[in-house]
Amino acid sequence: AFSSDSLTISFGEIDSDNQVIEILYDNPGQIYGFKFFALGIDITDVYGGDAEVYNFYLHQNSTCWRNDDCKDEVEGFTYTGTPIPPGSGTLLYINYAETGDEIFDDNIQVGDQTCLDITEGYFFGMGSDGSFGDFIVETGLCADSPMDCNGDYYGSSNLDDCGVCNGGNADIDCAGICNGDAYEDNCGICDDNPFNDCLNDCNGVPGGDAFEDNCGNCDNNSTNNCVQDCAGVWGGEAVEDDCGICAGGNVDMDCSGECFGYAYYDNCDYCVGGNTSI
Repeated sequence: AFSSDSLTISFGEIDSDNQVIEILYDNPGQIYGFKFFALGIDITDVYGGDAEVYNFYLHQNSTCWRNDDCKDEVEGFTYTGTPIPPGSGTLLYINYAETGDEIFDDNIQVGDQTCLDITEGYFFGMGSDGSFGDFIVETGLCADSPMDCNGDYYGSSNLDDCGVCNGGNADIDCAGICNGDAYEDNCGICDDNPFNDCLNDCNGVPGGDAFEDNCGNCDNNSTNNCVQDCAGVWGGEAVEDDCGICAGGNVDMDCSGECFGYAYYDNCDYCVGGNTSI
């Protein structure tokens, strides 16, 4: 029923001093009863408006605090048989929990930036075509929405600089570009070129100047680099003897001190021959 009818609920004046919110309606037909669910506020009482003028029974379920997984429910119906006639006006008033009360310390101050959301509901009555039935409520506009980017009313989620909800700017590269390819190398240099990345030296220091010599010693002092011995061994101990023989131990020197000479010790242990003139 009421396929051609449209009932609209919207939010009127907000009295933050007395914690009162006006609920407005615009209805082309008669209203005999209604029920709707509200988010964004902690309702403590409902009263007044045309619902009271036309002797509607008003009921508000036990308060559903916004920290709980539930919704505040408001319902009303005529118990005299007299409907609210077609037209517009104030349907009723809502009292909400006082901001600042320690019991309600998570409540939001209701003001220009407050938006209540009627998420679902229905009205029962007579449409403009004279038929009875129930029909879905179209919610009107209110003040600026308090819904965060995650879809939570009064939530704390925010868009980061890349437009990602709760992204924490994780998609920004080191150059400050959203979804960019730049990254910091080991020396803290930011670019997107992997071929110029800073390397670690032999001591593991990024961009350090230490290097390994041929003996595997790592430092940045070129004056103490490992050298080859006479046998070509890096860091070896072999040296040339007095006759120029590597590791020869002067075995090629005769008893007169001449390399490759012919002097020798005789049986009396005298060095004779060669250059000794003996």
